[in-house]
Amino acid sequence: MLALAASTEDRPVPDAVGDKPWDEYCDAAGSLRHSLTMSPANLPETTMPAATRNTGHGIADIPALHVADSAPSVTSSVLPLSPQTYLDQTATTKQDLDALAPHVDEATRAQVESIDPQLDRDLAAWNDPACTQPKVRLLGSVTVT
Repeated sequence: MLALAASTEDRPVPDAVGDKPWDEYCDAAGSLRHSLTMSPANLPETTMPAATRNTGHGIADIPALHVADSAPSVTSSVLPLSPQTYLDQTATTKQDLDALAPHVDEATRAQVESIDPQLDRDLAAWNDPACTQPKVRLLGSVTVT
């Protein structure tokens, strides 16, 4: 057991197995399969949506709080600026970007979204305090509502 603990090599999460439509797109942890993503650090600026291209703005230009509809919608990344901005101005590596914000092409995105067309509705219900569906929160203090 100690020899196993001494190994620090990360291993990829295995692909999901099951008969649900989304199983062919995700790994056993529920993330999009690595084979369906691209490294954001390797994408040319022209393939990034206009809202994420390097426009001369830096990390300091990201507002701490976004008011609804006050910023352009970025659909291909969780990061609002271009990958190169994060590589140039933060202590971030290409591997960090690959793990945090892998790029998904529009065709793959459309396929994944089509297998659960009610996802947006379900998410809105989850965040609605008036919703009577049971909810279990596991991050932070465990709560059941």
